[in-house]
Amino acid sequence: MRAEALGHELDASRQRLLVAITGVTEDQFKERPAPTAEDPEPWCIAEVLGHMLWIESLWAGRMPLVFKDGDDASITRSAPDAHMMEAAAGRRAAVPQLVHGLVAARRGVIVQIEGLADEAFGREAWHPRLGQRLSLEWMVGKVLEHEIEHTTHVQGIRARIGLPIAIAPGAAS
Repeated sequence: MRAEALGHELDASRQRLLVAITGVTEDQFKERPAPTAEDPEPWCIAEVLGHMLWIESLWAGRMPLVFKDGDDASITRSAPDAHMMEAAAGRRAAVPQLVHGLVAARRGVIVQIEGLADEAFGREAWHPRLGQRLSLEWMVGKVLEHEIEHTTHVQGIRARIGLPIAIAPGAAS
């Protein structure tokens, strides 16, 4: 069943993120790496987590739209500066608050998909900025892709601020 497989992928992805932040102190979460030519305005780990929390909550809130209004279902665009505002909020937040928020947001995604029949993942809603209809499966995939991208980002920040790369227990080193 598609819901079960996606649930496993979501769980595995979240575990990789939690491993990536294991052993980081509050100060290290808030430390921005030095700017580089490729990254002139780097984010700290807390800013990345704040951004991830906002994006995942945003998509979890959009997922029910595929079951409403038939072909008229439409996603509301997010504010243009929301990405930066939510990242900045992450830097101001206590780290446990960010982690608990991420757990709650993931639960929000799981609740949207658990028990759905495979054909439900083909339901769609219109996204005006992208100019296309997005399926529920695409939305869940976007959550996964975003987390994978930013877990790698967190690992890179760790390296840039002098923390060893976190390796999952049992993973080959």
